[in-house]
Amino acid sequence: VTKERLSILRKATKIVEEETKNIKAFQKFAVLLSDRATGVIGYKRIYGNIIVVRIVDSKDALTARALEVPFQVLKRIAYRITQEIPQVSRVLYDITDKPPATIEYE
Repeated sequence: VTKERLSILRKATKIVEEETKNIKAFQKFAVLLSDRATGVIGYKRIYGNIIVVRIVDSKDALTARALEVPFQVLKRIAYRITQEIPQVSRVLYDITDKPPATIEYE
């Protein structure tokens, strides 16, 4: 873990929390993957970071359901993350329930 990666993750998580403040959820957070994705800034090709947004509801943490967040909210999150964090070129939304997935990434 580097200071730069930690900074990217903190900024992305703050954006997720701000844009979903009116959505009740058990957990909502951003994940910074170790892979890179091709992107474009101006006319230049870049290899930027990938952020995954995870928003789930649960009663007991043994099971969890990925929330159906309105598409416009997801678009706003993706726009803000890619505009405010130039190192990020792609934003994904994880729709996997628990099980089979876990809530957190490891």
